[in-house]
Amino acid sequence: MPLLLPRQNAPPTAAPPGVVIDYANPVSIGDRVVVSNVILGALALLFVLLRVLIKWRVSRAWGWEDFFIVIALLFLIGRVVIEVLNVKLWLLGLHVWDIRPEKLLAIGNYQHNGVFIGDMLYFWGIMFTKLSILTLYVKIFKINKVFRYICYGMMAFTIVYLMIFFFLFAFNCNPPARTWHLLGWTGGGSCFDNIKTSYAVGGINIFTDIVILIMPLPLIYRLQLKLAQKLGLIAIFGTGILISVVVCTIARQVIIVETLRDYDQTWAPVPEIIWLTAELSVGIICACLPALAPIYSRKMISNLVPASLRNLLQSLRSRTGSGTSSTPKNSTPESAKISKSDSNIELVDRNQVGGYTNIDKANKGYIQQTRAFDVKYVSNEESIQKPGASFQV
Repeated sequence: MPLLLPRQNAPPTAAPPGVVIDYANPVSIGDRVVVSNVILGALALLFVLLRVLIKWRVSRAWGWEDFFIVIALLFLIGRVVIEVLNVKLWLLGLHVWDIRPEKLLAIGNYQHNGVFIGDMLYFWGIMFTKLSILTLYVKIFKINKVFRYICYGMMAFTIVYLMIFFFLFAFNCNPPARTWHLLGWTGGGSCFDNIKTSYAVGGINIFTDIVILIMPLPLIYRLQLKLAQKLGLIAIFGTGILISVVVCTIARQVIIVETLRDYDQTWAPVPEIIWLTAELSVGIICACLPALAPIYSRKMISNLVPASLRNLLQSLRSRTGSGTSSTPKNSTPESAKISKSDSNIELVDRNQVGGYTNIDKANKGYIQQTRAFDVKYVSNEESIQKPGASFQV
């Protein structure tokens, strides 16, 4: 839910009673914004890159869910860049009374509009994140027609409500130009109450997150899987969304009360800016988790590693093995030389006749082995698998 400061009520830059103004060495919490945004953005980028790598190396089955999550990542990166610039260039994180009045007049609107643009990018990023999750649901559970239509309905609802609030916040003042001027506006006009609208956005976000969380649970429950596998699927689909709802969205809703009522608008927005980025980043990560589920399998890892690297490692292992062996290539180790009398396994001769194996008892070092075969009848034809031969029906 965007920050969108109450610009029309911005007070003078007087310090609270008992607070000493410090222009020379002001206290700043701007580094919290930089560190948290960069780390969260990097984590989201890592998960999206892993998702793309798996698609590229393994399945090559690109879908709308992949394009949506890449678009969401681009909006997140844009938001991170804006907030870092806000700290480094436009003094976000300082108390408003620790900024010289002439400097505040020069950079105040830039800082405020930077926060504003970052919040607009959040709107688009969270929308494409939800769309990515819902389109993945459609792809996985497409056989269920009712579930498909529920997903389409949630997609439409997500787009409509987020776009409505986007335009409400983007043009929250009349005339609209006042929205972009925190300081120095002399044209009159009015702006609506951001606090109530922010509560509405946050509440609907929580509602849609919970609905998206529980939507696949009945279908997963009906799958013919072991309980541990079902719980694993629920964890993959639900953990990230649950964290996004409980930790990020609700925490941000609590912070918004203090933020929007505080006139220290170069300092107070910092916690909410961090939580907004956290909510979007966690949402992107959670949208990638189902696509990363097979990454732990040996086959998946072998597919992700380039063939040239696998061949090099195999070559090094074979050289190491041959270099440490002192047994001649064509000789048999003493431990492998066994006689019929020394073994509990009957040693027999093998004669090859017509592609089949005739085994006669003898003293030549072959082991008699009995195999059982399944016979499968397809279209009145017999498919039999025999040693050394393969028959395809």
